Amino acid sequence: MKWNEISNDHVTEIEDINARLETHISKMALDLSDVKPEWNDPNNQGLNMRVGQSSDQSYYQLYLDNELVALVITEPRHGIHQIKTTAVAPKHRQRGYIRMLFTWIRNHVGPLCSDDGQTRDAVEMWKALIGKPGNLKIYVWNVETDDKKPAKGVPDQDIWNDDPDTLLLIEEIDWRWRKNLLEEVDPYPHHYLWGPDLRFDECF
Repeated sequence: MKWNEISNDHVTEIEDINARLETHISKMALDLSDVKPEWNDPNNQGLNMRVGQSSDQSYYQLYLDNELVALVITEPRHGIHQIKTTAVAPKHRQRGYIRMLFTWIRNHVGPLCSDDGQTRDAVEMWKALIGKPGNLKIYVWNVETDDKKPAKGVPDQDIWNDDPDTLLLIEEIDWRWRKNLLEEVDPYPHHYLWGPDLRFDECF
């Protein structure tokens, strides 16, 4: 079905769903309006990231100007930081915002692992990251044995199964990857936290 063949009623339904998702991400977030940003985009794209704490959960919230566009919520588990929630406002998807937050958290806070149970959307997000990891080194990690192997190429059934000890792990940042990035054409200059003229220390 082509987009221009979809009825106006269906378009309205999609808009209603997106509006509810926009409200949902706002309800999950903390009010960090008075919190000083931990990071401001030196490419002047209007992005900034703020960090908050509620009980044992940490909130990493990305804003475009004053609009909340993405968030990651973590809590301590397995001796590192487990990702409990990720969310991106519908109209800001596919711009690398979750990757940006993961990169900042890994570099400033420590290694990250996936949640024990994942929604279909979360599985698709991880598959996309594994398929094009960029600067993130992602491993399949056995919590019990501490065995790790690169996630790319591992069959889905060996990652998403009934084994509670199998998680995904972001343990390292691959700085060498930046050189390859600069040879790509990216419609979003802030997609991976830095642009061609940006030094590492300006972001990290």
